[in-house]
Amino acid sequence: SIDPIRVEANSSSEQSRLSAALSLLSVEDPSLVVEETPTTTLISGLGELHMEIVLDRLRREFGLEVRTGKPAVAYRETVDLKDGEGTVETDGFVEYDRAVGGVRLQ
Repeated sequence: SIDPIRVEANSSSEQSRLSAALSLLSVEDPSLVVEETPTTTLISGLGELHMEIVLDRLRREFGLEVRTGKPAVAYRETVDLKDGEGTVETDGFVEYDRAVGGVRLQ
């Protein structure tokens, strides 16, 4: 299995056609992994040639021109408070410290 590839339809109206086509292709080819989230669609498979064949089939059989790229990584922040540490009450406002990669930032 290779790193996933992000695929996007050229227009929002083609996005549902892309979803349907990928669903059909994944039924025909169990080694094709399709992961759809509300913001992106990722595909992965057995190798680079496998992905080229899938993209070619999207063009030839389904008439879909798609954009491809590396998957985007979502940046997420959480507030982690243990035993009351991490908060400082100041005039009714609450300020939070941040920890990034185990390093505490203020």
